[in-house]
Amino acid sequence: MYFWILSESEEPLAKPRQTYRQHVQRVLEAHLELWPQTQDYWSHLGALLIARRLFAADLPAFLKRLDAGLRLACATHDIGKLNQGFHLYMCAARDEGPVNRDWHFRHELLSLPFTVILAQRLSKELGPLPHDLPWEAVAVMGHHKRLDNTLFERERTRLFKPAFGMLQPPQLQNNAWDWISAYLTDDMQSCRDLSLKFWQEGAQLVQNGGAGRFVEQKDKLRESLQNFNSPEARFLLRWFGASFKAHLQICDWWASAERREIYGLGKLPASPIQSQNQPQIWLKEKLETTKKSAAASKPVNISWREFQHQVAALDDYAYCIAPTGSGKTEAALLWALNRMRAHPHLSKILYLLPTTTTANAIHQRLSDLFGKALVGLAHSKAKLLREDNEGESEEDNGEVRQNVLSEAAFFPPITVATLDQLLLAGLHGKYWVFRNHALAQSAVILDELHAFDPYTLGLLGAFAPQLRLLQVPVLALSATFPQPLRRLFENWFPATQQVQDHSLLAEARGQWQFRSDTDFSDQSFLQDITRRMQTERFLLVRNTVRGAQETFEQLRELGAPVRLLHSAFMQKDRREIEKAIFEAEKSGSKTSLVATQIVEVSLDIDYDHLVSELCPPDAMVQRAGRCNRARKKQTATITVLAADEVSHKVYQEKFGIDKILDRSAETLSQRLATPRRMSEQDLLDWVNEVYAATDLSSQPQYQEAERDFKQQQHRLGYVLDHGADDENLQTRWIREERVPVIPQKVWYGFSEKEQREFFASPVKRAMYSIEIPFWRRKLLHGQGNAMPLEFEGKRLEFFYWVDLPYDEELGLQLPKPAHENLKHTEIF
Repeated sequence: MYFWILSESEEPLAKPRQTYRQHVQRVLEAHLELWPQTQDYWSHLGALLIARRLFAADLPAFLKRLDAGLRLACATHDIGKLNQGFHLYMCAARDEGPVNRDWHFRHELLSLPFTVILAQRLSKELGPLPHDLPWEAVAVMGHHKRLDNTLFERERTRLFKPAFGMLQPPQLQNNAWDWISAYLTDDMQSCRDLSLKFWQEGAQLVQNGGAGRFVEQKDKLRESLQNFNSPEARFLLRWFGASFKAHLQICDWWASAERREIYGLGKLPASPIQSQNQPQIWLKEKLETTKKSAAASKPVNISWREFQHQVAALDDYAYCIAPTGSGKTEAALLWALNRMRAHPHLSKILYLLPTTTTANAIHQRLSDLFGKALVGLAHSKAKLLREDNEGESEEDNGEVRQNVLSEAAFFPPITVATLDQLLLAGLHGKYWVFRNHALAQSAVILDELHAFDPYTLGLLGAFAPQLRLLQVPVLALSATFPQPLRRLFENWFPATQQVQDHSLLAEARGQWQFRSDTDFSDQSFLQDITRRMQTERFLLVRNTVRGAQETFEQLRELGAPVRLLHSAFMQKDRREIEKAIFEAEKSGSKTSLVATQIVEVSLDIDYDHLVSELCPPDAMVQRAGRCNRARKKQTATITVLAADEVSHKVYQEKFGIDKILDRSAETLSQRLATPRRMSEQDLLDWVNEVYAATDLSSQPQYQEAERDFKQQQHRLGYVLDHGADDENLQTRWIREERVPVIPQKVWYGFSEKEQREFFASPVKRAMYSIEIPFWRRKLLHGQGNAMPLEFEGKRLEFFYWVDLPYDEELGLQLPKPAHENLKHTEIF
C-alpha cells in the first residue's frame, strides 16, 4: 500500500482548469444559494413525510437535518478525486496529453466511505433522514453515472482497489476538510473537526478495496422501498430521493459552469412569474405589449373574457373545454399563476403538448410573451432547434450545451415539453430526478389531452396518484374532451372542476359536407379545388404520409400553388417548410398546404377551406380549427372525404377502438345528410356520440400501460435509474422500432469535410436523418439498397444510407409493399 504525496507547488484538480478546493467551494456556495430558494418546497415535502410518519420529528427538525445532509453530500461527493490517478487524468486533459486508462477509477466510489461514515455521525447527532435510509450515500454514488446495476462494474473487476494511491492522510485532511468548517452548520459538530486518524483509516480503507462494501447501500434503499406496504410511503420516499439527488447534482452542475447564478429553480427574485400579486393585470400588459410589437406599434387593448376569468379561478384539478381560438392558452397561464399564489411550494409552469411541432409553436408564443430566458423547451428534437437558433454546433458551444441540458431537465421557470418527457420522468429515464424535482414545484397544463392513445393515457393514469399526493395542480385543455376522457380525468383527480366556453357554442367555422362516395383519388374534385386555389387558401389533410405525397404530386401536376408537410423529411428540410408556412401565413400568400395530422394541434395557421380525409371526430375538430379561426369568413367550407383502407388500420391501432372510422362515418352521414353549418355544439355532440360506449380504462392498451409503469418503478426500487436510453422507453402504443437513415444521394453528395463532420456530430446526424421502420431497412439491406455508413475506415453500424428517392419538396418516397400493413412511419 502506498499513498500519493503531492508536491507543495501543486494543488489537486477537480476539473482540467479548476482545483479541487475551487470546485467544492462552488458546490457548497451553490447549496447556500439554492437552499433558501427551495425551502418552501422542502417544507411542503417534509410536512407530507411527517404526516405519514416517515420522519419522526417536527418540521424544523426535518429542515435542519435535511440541510445538514445536503451540505455533507456537497462536501464529500468528490473526495475520491484526491487520488493520483484522477489528478494525472485531469492534468492530461488540461495539457491535451495522452491518457492512461489505468488512471481512470470512479471517484464516486472512492468518496462513498467518507460520505457513509459521516452521515452515520450526523444521524446520531441530529436524527436520521426519512425512514433512516442512506440518502446521502446514494446521492453521492449516482451523481455522475446512472444509478443502476452496472454502476462500478469496471471497479468490481479490480476488486474495488484503485491502481493509484489516495493523497497521504495529512494532505488529504488539509485539502478535503480543514477549510470546510465555514460551510458546515453549528449543529454538525460531529463532522467539523475530524482527526488525522479518521483520514488515515478512510484512506487505508479505500486503498484496500473496502469502498466496495458500501455499494450495497443502493440495494438497501431499493429493497426498503420495494417492501413498503403503503404505496403513498413509496411514492413520497421516491420523490424525496429524487429531489435530494437532484439538489446535489444541480449544485455540482452549477459549480462546473461559468454562470454565476442558479436560475429557474425555486423562488427567484429575477423570475417575474413567481411574484405576481395581480397576475391578470400583469399578463394583460404582457399580451398587449407583445401584440403591439407584432402590429407595428398600433395600440392594442385586451379584455379578459368571462370564460377566461372562470378558468383562472379553478382549483388544483380541472379541465377546460373550449374551441380553437377561444383564448384557452392565456386562460391556462392565468390559472397557473393563481395556483402559484395559492401554494408557496410552487414556482414553475410546465406546459405539455402532444407533438414536437406543437411544442415548438407554443414555445415560440411564450418566448415572445415572457422572453427567451424564462421559457425552456424539452422534447426529442429540442437540441436541434436550440443549435439552429444559436447559430453554432452544439458540440462547439458550451453555452448551447448548457442550455440544452438545463431545459431538458425542466430548469426554466416555464418549460414547454411533449407529454412523453413527463412520462419518461415517471419511467426513470434520463434526467428523471431533475424532472421530478421540478415537477413537484410546478403547475401543470396538459394541452389537447384527447390527442393521446390509450397506452399513453394509461401511463399518465398510473402517474396521477403521485401527482395528486404531491399536490401538483393539473389543468387539462381540449377543444372536445369526449365523455370517456372526462370520466378518466375525474377518476385520476377526484373533485375535478370543469369550465366550458359556452359563448362560442353556437358559432360555426363554415359549411360542412361529407362526401362519402369521394376520396382523394377523384381527379375532377382535385381539378375543381386547383382552380379555386388561385384566389383561396386550402388545407388538405391526409391520414398517411404516402397519401399526402400522392395528393401533393397530383395537385402539383395540375399547377396548384401548394406545399407539403409530413414526418418523412430530413429535419433541416422540415424546419424550412414549417418556416415557409408561417411566413406565408403572415404575408397573406395564397399558397395552400397538403399535410398529415401533424397540423392538428396548436399550430397557429389559418386557411379559407379544409378538405380532410375522414378521421375520428375529435381529430376532425382539431383539423377544422385550422380553418377560419376567427369565424369571420362566411364562405369557408369544411369538406370530409372517404378514408382509404390504410386509414382504418391506422386509427384502430392508434385508438384501440374497433371500427372507429366506420362509427365516425355512420354518425357524420346522419348529421350531414345535406351540407350545413355545423356549430361548435354540433361538433361536441358528434364527438360524444361516437365515443359514448367507450370505456378507456378498460382498453387493453390502457391496462397494459398501467402495469408497465407500476412494474417499472417497482423493479427500480423507486430510486434507481433505468439503464436504457430514452428512445427504448415506450410512451406511445405504436411500438414498431424505427431507425435513422439518410438518403443515398444526400450522403454521397457530401464533401469529405461534411462526411467527417457527420461522423463526429450527433446534431448534424439528426439534422439529416429520417426515421423508417426497422423491418423496411432490413428489407432494403437484403436487396442491396441500404448499407451502414462508412468513412475513413470507420462505420456507423446503427446509421444506414438508403437508395430511395428524396427531394426537398416531397420528402422520402417509400416503396409500397405488396400487402399494405400499418407502419408507424406511415402515420405522421
